[in-house]
Amino acid sequence: MDNKKKAMAFFFCVLYFFYLIFIILLIGVERGFMKKLIILLICCLLLSGCSIKKTEELSSAEKFSIEYSIDADNPFEYIVYSEVYDLLSDGSGVLFLGNSDCEWCIESAKILYDVVLDSELDVVYYFNPNNLGSKKYKDLVNLIDEKYSDDFTDIKLPSLLVIKDGNIIGYTDYSLENSDDLDNKKAILKNKYIRLINM
Repeated sequence: MDNKKKAMAFFFCVLYFFYLIFIILLIGVERGFMKKLIILLICCLLLSGCSIKKTEELSSAEKFSIEYSIDADNPFEYIVYSEVYDLLSDGSGVLFLGNSDCEWCIESAKILYDVVLDSELDVVYYFNPNNLGSKKYKDLVNLIDEKYSDDFTDIKLPSLLVIKDGNIIGYTDYSLENSDDLDNKKAILKNKYIRLINM
């Protein structure tokens, strides 16, 4: 289930919860149990509020785990546009560009996670370029094109970039050889990731 569907399901659960509380309060007023119902309602709200962890309190690994359905103990670290720009300007590291609303991005993240577990890599930077405005998106495409000598014209998700001293020394995206076999596609992508991670 993608994040938008999860959010909608959560919204309707909360809405249904408050609807039930409203009905209970109406019945309680009618029967004279108002004081007990208010105490019960306050207790329920306090207990439910204690168990919810705010998004801001989650680590990058926890956020990535929720978005991509992998273990919470993972090497993925969210970075913002300015950090991506710095990484591509003069940094070093592995950058995964993806979007959790894309099924193949989710599958690719799982494959990459398995590859990274078997490597000595500590961190994989993660960025979703779909959240950029058109100017920043175009600037990012131009910067990748400048750093990568393969006539780069668009960001295809998912993409994996290996960057050393601001130069892209390895790149792959979702474009795979013609194959309708999903297991074959996964194996091809895994081999590409292994090759890139070991550069």
